Amino acid sequence: MVVATIWLTGSYGFFRDSTVERAKSVPWAVRSTVREWAPVRSWRSRNLDKPALERALATKDLSSTAIAYSWFGGYGRGDVDFRMGGDGECALVLTSRRTHSTENYRARLSDARVREVFSAIRDSGILESIPEARDGEVIDLGRFDIGITVGKVTRVVTLDRRRTLDHPEAFFKARDAILTVGRELGAEFDWEPYAITTVP
Repeated sequence: MVVATIWLTGSYGFFRDSTVERAKSVPWAVRSTVREWAPVRSWRSRNLDKPALERALATKDLSSTAIAYSWFGGYGRGDVDFRMGGDGECALVLTSRRTHSTENYRARLSDARVREVFSAIRDSGILESIPEARDGEVIDLGRFDIGITVGKVTRVVTLDRRRTLDHPEAFFKARDAILTVGRELGAEFDWEPYAITTVP
C-alpha cells in the first residue's frame, strides 16, 4: 500500500492532490472538459434539490436566503463555523485546536455586499456540483461544508476524507467568496489542514 503525505502551500493544495491522478489521464481530461460545460453540468444536476438562488437574487428581498460555511475535524489551527443571512447579519466562531479557546465575531453587511457574496456563490457553480466518492481516503482533511438556503430549500455541499465533487473548483470558488467577509468581521478564517495523507 502506498501512502503519501502532502504538506500544503495554498488554499487549493488539498484539492490539487486529491485529483492529480485523474489529471494524468488524457481521456479523463477530455471527459472532464465536456462535463464542465455549463449545459452538460445543468443537465447532470437536474435531479438535485437546488435552492433557487438565481430567482432570489432577481428580487429585492433576500431575507429568505442564508449561507453557512464550516470546517472541522482537520489537522489544522482549529474549527470554523460561519453563518450569514440575507439581511446581512454575520456570525463567525473560531475554535483553536491548540488552546481550545473560542473567539466570536459579528458584523452586518450592506445589501450590496450581501448580493455580491451571493452572486459570487451563484456564479461559482457549486449548486450544480455532483457528489462523488473518492478513490481512496484523504486523512487529516477534516470536513468542509457549504450550505445554501433559499426559502425552505437547503443544499449542503460536503468535502471530506471520503467525499468529493465532480467539480471541486466550484466549491473553492464559493469558499473564496465567503472568506471575503473576513474584512467586515475583522478576522481571517481561511483555516485549512497543515498537511494531508492520502491512502488507497
